[in-house]
Amino acid sequence: MIDGSSPSGPPAAPPPAASPAASPAAPPAASPAGLPTGLPAAPSALASAPTASPASPASPAAPAAPAHATAVGATAEALTDRGIQLCRKARWRAAVEPLQQAVEADPTNATAFYHLGDAYNHTDALAAALEAFESATRLEPDHWRALKGIGIVLDRMHRPHEAAAAYQRAREAQAKTAPRPS
Repeated sequence: MIDGSSPSGPPAAPPPAASPAASPAAPPAASPAGLPTGLPAAPSALASAPTASPASPASPAAPAAPAHATAVGATAEALTDRGIQLCRKARWRAAVEPLQQAVEADPTNATAFYHLGDAYNHTDALAAALEAFESATRLEPDHWRALKGIGIVLDRMHRPHEAAAAYQRAREAQAKTAPRPS
């Protein structure tokens, strides 16, 4: 028959999809990407979906996290290297931006904080320089160059007693890292 009401097997499938009672009860099936396909899901597909769905997204997501972390680390390292090169050329203002981006990308990068402090000090942004040097020493308490930078900035801020203490800490930290004569 033309209307699909024949008792044979193949025409029986369309009526449940067209039935208003069947459509709301069964949510549309989803593609592997999670997008609706517009077709109603079979009860067996709904029962197997919770076990199949977590397995398929978990496999691609597991390698993605380390790759992202590696990319962020590589980006932070490249930005730090760029900032250091600009500092070596005394291009202090230009060095600030890549070093800021480096510490945003990797807030555990004491080297980037140190060089950011150096760039800020040379551009007369003393409060920012002090904060950057202090961040470096929070990450590496014996970072003697950052401790010395704190002393320099405190001197420039007319805080000589605090500067003297920072210089002393820098000397002590440097003594720890200096090679000892045999």
